[in-house]
Amino acid sequence: MGTFTKLWVPYPEDDTPFSDTLSRVCRSLSIRAPMFRGRAVISDVHVVERWEIETTIEGRLVQPVTDTVVYLKTYPDWEDGVVMAMQEALARIVYRYKNDIDEDSDIQYFGRRSSAGFCFRTKGNREGMTWTAIQFEDMERYAQKMEHHLRIEMNDCDMTKQILQENNLKYYELKEQRDELDAEVVQLKEDNEKLQDETFKQQAIILALQAQCAHLVKQIPPSPPLPATQEAPTVEENDLKRKASEEGSPLSCYGAVKRH
Repeated sequence: MGTFTKLWVPYPEDDTPFSDTLSRVCRSLSIRAPMFRGRAVISDVHVVERWEIETTIEGRLVQPVTDTVVYLKTYPDWEDGVVMAMQEALARIVYRYKNDIDEDSDIQYFGRRSSAGFCFRTKGNREGMTWTAIQFEDMERYAQKMEHHLRIEMNDCDMTKQILQENNLKYYELKEQRDELDAEVVQLKEDNEKLQDETFKQQAIILALQAQCAHLVKQIPPSPPLPATQEAPTVEENDLKRKASEEGSPLSCYGAVKRH
């Protein structure tokens, strides 16, 4: 923990709540006024800093001797915290030295707290007590309940702040991812546009080549007609040709004479 940075000691005629009363009560009981030391509690969760205040109620050095009491509590801030700490210290002193307080003194009507910090309430129906004493006693109990609820609210507030910080961290992480995805989308769109431009260029080249091919085809001269193919002679045609050749041949005449 950090070192204490603030110190407060109540003194007479001070206009801070409980300061003048606390100093006068301690003087009447022959004890030193309590000492309050404070330090700020800084953390990532606390947007508004908390204050820890250490209260030291020194024991009495004259008979009957008493021990020194030291305790530490957390408060919303220093200014209000030291007032709350003085109020509790006063109640503890009144309870601890109740047998040393003059019965005719108004101090006996003050609210009281035990050495553990618990409020004292007179047992029974409090018959015989003045309305002033009852009021002080109830006010002390009410003050302690308010302190308890205040600390609950501080803890709830700290938990809420922690949750908000965690959610904010997640939000910024998601926002960063979204920005990266947006940048990737922009890059993909640019790449897509480049591919489309390249596709258009290739299509234009293809169309130009097709036009050139069509033009070249038109310039090619027509090929000459192929010669007619001769059909194979039939059997009858072969017989007629053979007979004709035989009739015109000298051998055929010789053979004819010979047969006669």
